[in-house]
Amino acid sequence: MGDSGDVRTAVRRVLRALRGVILPPGVPPRKLFPILLMLFIEGVAATSIMAYVPYMVLDLGVTSDPQKVGYYAGFISSSFFICQFASSFFIGVLSDKIGRRPVLLSGTLGLFISMLLFGFSWSYPVALVARSINGLMDGNMGVAKTYLGEVTDSTNRIQTFAFFGLMYGIGSIVGSTLGGLTARPAITMPKVFSPKGLFGKFPYLLPNAIIAVLVLVNFILGYIFLTENQHSRPENLTKPMKQLQEEERNLTSSAHDDDGLRTSEDADSSPVSSPTEPDTSTAASSTSHTRHVLCSQYSSTLFQTIRKWALPFYMCCLYAFNGFVQTSVDALFPVWAAADVNEGGLGFTSSQIGLVSAVGGVSMILTQLFIYKRIAKRIKLLWTNRLCCLVLAPLFVAVPFISLLAPACSGCVWAAVLSYVWVYQLFRQCGMAVVITFIVNAVCDEDMAKANGIGQSAVALTRAVGPSLITPMLAWSFHNTGMPFDYHFPFFFVAAMQLLGALLTIHLPTTLNEPHKSKSGCSSCTTTTSNTSGDGAATDEVAVQLGVMHTGRDEAALLPAVDDVEANGKQL
Repeated sequence: MGDSGDVRTAVRRVLRALRGVILPPGVPPRKLFPILLMLFIEGVAATSIMAYVPYMVLDLGVTSDPQKVGYYAGFISSSFFICQFASSFFIGVLSDKIGRRPVLLSGTLGLFISMLLFGFSWSYPVALVARSINGLMDGNMGVAKTYLGEVTDSTNRIQTFAFFGLMYGIGSIVGSTLGGLTARPAITMPKVFSPKGLFGKFPYLLPNAIIAVLVLVNFILGYIFLTENQHSRPENLTKPMKQLQEEERNLTSSAHDDDGLRTSEDADSSPVSSPTEPDTSTAASSTSHTRHVLCSQYSSTLFQTIRKWALPFYMCCLYAFNGFVQTSVDALFPVWAAADVNEGGLGFTSSQIGLVSAVGGVSMILTQLFIYKRIAKRIKLLWTNRLCCLVLAPLFVAVPFISLLAPACSGCVWAAVLSYVWVYQLFRQCGMAVVITFIVNAVCDEDMAKANGIGQSAVALTRAVGPSLITPMLAWSFHNTGMPFDYHFPFFFVAAMQLLGALLTIHLPTTLNEPHKSKSGCSSCTTTTSNTSGDGAATDEVAVQLGVMHTGRDEAALLPAVDDVEANGKQL
């Protein structure tokens, strides 16, 4: 009994140690696992059709011309990302109003329905609509990032957001493999699936049904374990605004009371009062002064809003740019590797390309679990991103030269290709994890959903544009002779884009290395200004609040309050 107890104790210690290494400390696993499963399913859903969409176009009878298959297949593939681009921002705004949990659960349920609909597609328009619905429902990835951003801090955010690239990457590999192995099962596995049965009539139902089951499991886990974060409860989302409104009402009523008291005192002490003859020049001057103050307040508010969102919007653009480069490379390499050796390719078969993808998946997993966190903590996020760009750019330049080894040494080709995919996945995952963290670190919690929604929309658009641009570029380059416009040109293009990505990070502030300083609002997230010079230290801040909360009441009514604020500032 003593020996068995010691063994159990040792096992528990090992499990705790592994949990500390793999799982980010301080993040509840019941909140982490459903979100990670959503990310995994997004990768699976986005890439599962890549292996069979050309055959689907032919089976649906859209065209019998092989040269036109890519045209119609491109519409189906791009519709997912285009609709994800259209829905991501609005889903993020919706999560601010009703909370993160209901948005995540409803999106998961909608994804379940759309996957089944795509599997049962009996015509090309139905497949296009189902794929579009799939993209619309998959727009809640920004909400998932916001959800985890609200439960992380400087001690665990780097490690937590490393899982985003990891799970999506694993899902991409699983999706491509799943689609290729399970599509058209009545043809590839006739002994198991009858050609006259359900899967013979709907040859692409099986891969989508498997994904739908995963989505349903995710929905059940989310419904049971996913709880609303305190920051994103609907009753708390508008709390700062309510507080400001209450402060404005108290300040205004106090100003009116003081003004009435001063008026009565002035009337008692004045020897001659002329209520029937008001001082029109004073009234006109007061109204003009009030309008000037209000215009200054609104101008300051607009400036503060632009300054507040400049950095988050720039981070979203950087995220979209990285997504463009990476999806371009992901679409470029398999097409180039499958090309004939005489055209500058490697002559790889689909199974050989699958093996390369599997090796890349192993590199991806090891990078996110054991490498990225150490690099980011040692050299910080900004330099991690720059390092990734500076390593990947020359790597892309070197890739097409591997074809020179193909006629002479196949072993050398495999060694070079596997080395490339290992290094590429290592620095690709580090770079993307950093940019995702940048978006979260650039905003406070109240704006995190909007920022992630904008970022998810932008990257969905560039992921749709990248493959549609780079593969025609490769086809064009095969008809050219001589560097740099032969088959090297597409790789030189993505290398130049990667160097541009490094240049775009030169002037970024070092504050992006750490989470946003405030959890519930900060000086950069409010429409207040701080004038620390002179006597009016508190004047500008309260005056701008008055201008922001002004809702159409008489302008002259705000003037006494502004005068009181100025008087208080001078006393301070």
